[in-house]
Amino acid sequence: PDARVTSRDEGHCGPEREVTETHGIPAIISVADETGFWFRRFVPLDDGWGWTGYHHDGWQIWQGDEPRRVYLVQPGRQSAAFEYESFFCF
Repeated sequence: PDARVTSRDEGHCGPEREVTETHGIPAIISVADETGFWFRRFVPLDDGWGWTGYHHDGWQIWQGDEPRRVYLVQPGRQSAAFEYESFFCF
């Protein structure tokens, strides 16, 4: 399934460039042809999240109860994550 995961480093609804460059994260993540998930913020890891089985560029994509949010978690550093949310960006 990982071949269905794509990302972009830039996007007008994404974070400042220094955030993506410093942490090596994308501005937007897309799974298949669905709406993209845009970076929102850095958050502590929640025990209610689980790995979706998808990974991208050394990161795992996790999800909780909210289907509009996903989290990038770096294996071995599972105390915090980067939160992404699906919203219409215009």
